[in-house]
Amino acid sequence: MARGGQVGLLGNLDFMDTPFNTVSYTEKAIKDQQARSVADVLETADAGIRSGTAPGNLDDQYLIRGFRVTNQDIGLNGLYGVAPFNRLSARAIERIEVLKGPTALLNGMAPGGSVGGSINIVTKKAGDEPLTRTTTSFRTDGTLGQDIDFGRRWGTDKQFGARINLGIADGDTAVDRQEVREYFASLGLDYQGDAVRLSGDLIYQRERIDGVERQFLLSPNVDLPRPVAGANVSPLYAFTTTEELSGMIRGEVDLTDSVTFFAAGGFNRSRLDGVGASQVAIISGQGDVMADFGAGLAIDVDRTSAEVGLKGRFTTGPIRHETTVSANRVTQDNGFGFDMAGFATSNLYDPVFEPRPPVVSLPFTDLSALTLSSLAIADTMSIWSDTVQLTLGARQQRIEIENFESFFGLGSSYDESEFTPMAGLVVRPVRQWSVYANYIEGLTQGGIAPDGTTNAFQALPPFLAEQVEVGTKLDFGSFGGTLSAFRIKQGSAFVDPTNTYVADGEQVNQGIEVSAFGEITPDLRLLASAMWLDAKLAETSGGINDGNRAIGTAEFYANLGVEWDAPFVPGLTLTGRMIYTGSAFADAANTALIPSWHRFDLGARYQAVIAGYDAVFRADVLNVTDEDYWAVEGLGYLRLGEPRTYRASLSVDF
Repeated sequence: MARGGQVGLLGNLDFMDTPFNTVSYTEKAIKDQQARSVADVLETADAGIRSGTAPGNLDDQYLIRGFRVTNQDIGLNGLYGVAPFNRLSARAIERIEVLKGPTALLNGMAPGGSVGGSINIVTKKAGDEPLTRTTTSFRTDGTLGQDIDFGRRWGTDKQFGARINLGIADGDTAVDRQEVREYFASLGLDYQGDAVRLSGDLIYQRERIDGVERQFLLSPNVDLPRPVAGANVSPLYAFTTTEELSGMIRGEVDLTDSVTFFAAGGFNRSRLDGVGASQVAIISGQGDVMADFGAGLAIDVDRTSAEVGLKGRFTTGPIRHETTVSANRVTQDNGFGFDMAGFATSNLYDPVFEPRPPVVSLPFTDLSALTLSSLAIADTMSIWSDTVQLTLGARQQRIEIENFESFFGLGSSYDESEFTPMAGLVVRPVRQWSVYANYIEGLTQGGIAPDGTTNAFQALPPFLAEQVEVGTKLDFGSFGGTLSAFRIKQGSAFVDPTNTYVADGEQVNQGIEVSAFGEITPDLRLLASAMWLDAKLAETSGGINDGNRAIGTAEFYANLGVEWDAPFVPGLTLTGRMIYTGSAFADAANTALIPSWHRFDLGARYQAVIAGYDAVFRADVLNVTDEDYWAVEGLGYLRLGEPRTYRASLSVDF
């Protein structure tokens, strides 16, 4: 874990000086977990975060503090609208930074309107030492991969740097009748001068999944069928292909010793094509399902993003100020094409694989256009050698969205703005202990109806979110911990029994998070966290669901990870992990209870010198007991847990 990370408008901060609950995971942690994507890291590391999609699905989503966060809301080097839209490969990631709670003041409004937290990705840049690393990997049931990581610096002071990552993977997965092919390439350039700092990134991803695994919607008054990890009802012809191209540049210029100008800009082009099922409905407790199995789908997303601002440092009497002003703008244009197919039935335990039914192709059309723009200012005031730090800020946020008339007949638009304040306080009585509190607001989209609903892709009116949080942090050098209590209030939206995405009342999530991380002894390391969550609905239509638990939220979550350097074999490290999620409801009426689930993982890594080259062998087993379970995400969709999965890799530095 890293000591700190980027906190949006506030810049890079040590976690002890941050008035929020933050955590950052390093490149080493990502490699040691053999992570395929961001989701692989976050669900296994933090009890406050859960994956919101099936492991064999076409994209990644998350639940942070009980609120849904989509992959389109991931920031790349502090900029929204640039990271790959559907899934971000872990190959080019140097650090994953998570900030819990709404972050509109800090980062601007997320394109998808997430409020549970923000995820920022810091891309790899060349280190001081030359790097040439190859990694060969294997995953159940035969996915083979090969990656190359190359980095160099040059110049009189090594001010120029380049980092190249290339990767390919192909083969069957642990999900029944599923094959994945991945292609990846990235280039990271940077210049580190005395007064000028520049960086640029270019990322290309292509992924094809044959037999893509979809989530399930439990039909009203239907018993939950027995889960079977790795089961797949997708027909044999089902596939999705996603292609992503992202690029960005960022620069800083020190105008004086105390004033810095910064600017950034970037883009993302995302293309998705597929044939399969938009969603699968469970229609009986015996595992019978119904879906438009022959449906075809094409989605184009074009995004641009830009930011410009000034950072200043000055004093007024005994008070030291760090002030930032910035403006940003994100645009997102969505295009959509759809093949309508008739509905067919299958079964979770005995899938039926019929030929693709006749379809009606609808013309590709512009679906929606989104523009987010804002102006922000924040000032951190410090006294008594940073013993007390008060941060005040505000952002004038504007959201413009237009849904064009299309074959769905959903033409609509709105233009809303909101003044969103923020206040944060950090008090450090001693160096090893800090106490913090924050209040922050954010304007978010009301949500876009998911594919497969009766009002698919229609945007709901925006919501205002609010958070109040207090907490404390400890730092003993090699070991640390956090304890926080929070309350987040936001308008709620979900898929109702008529399969329509609706806005209904408010969702209020209150909880307590605790974490401990670091070295217990020089040979023993711990990463543990837990969250108690009380997520309730309020002010619902007619009060019918008032007091009910919010969809997809459990009352208790826990993660425990341990590493032990075995003294009997130098270079050998043994690892173990436990993930627990309590029971949750799949509907707002709280009639469909999904049981709790848990998972155990075991692993090992061995560092050695092979023919004079440094090498690391890693191996682990996910879901050692092959536990069958259902999990539920924030819209009420169910996913099957990942079956027992074997992973192994060999990295060699040349």
